[in-house]
Amino acid sequence: MMKTIAPLLIFLISGFSSCFGQYEPATPDSTIAKDYTEVEIRRFLLTQEKGTPVWELAKQSQVSHSMGVLATFVGTAFILSNAVILSSGSSDGYYGTDNSFYYTGVAFGVANIGVAVWQLLRADLKLQEAKRLYKYQ
Repeated sequence: MMKTIAPLLIFLISGFSSCFGQYEPATPDSTIAKDYTEVEIRRFLLTQEKGTPVWELAKQSQVSHSMGVLATFVGTAFILSNAVILSSGSSDGYYGTDNSFYYTGVAFGVANIGVAVWQLLRADLKLQEAKRLYKYQ
């Protein structure tokens, strides 16, 4: 009994392992934008020869994206921390500081969010330009 089951199990396991992670050809209606995330596209474009226009644009896109994400977190932290202090209801703030200090912190957070949006839009534009340039290379 074991002599007949063992080859069957080996066949099934080897068949499964050969199919696992197998590359599937792209369908005719697929595009690079639908099949891959922006991060994957940016990583692929960064594999191009260093110093080429495609590589430069992809690098600028990566830096802008990183700065945009960082500015989002910093701006959110400023807004939340200062808004929590302002919502405490104390008219003179903590440690005797004026509330205008905390309003300035909220304004700084809003400005950071504005910079973050600008950086993320810039990253997307640079990535689109790099994809367009790579397509015509």
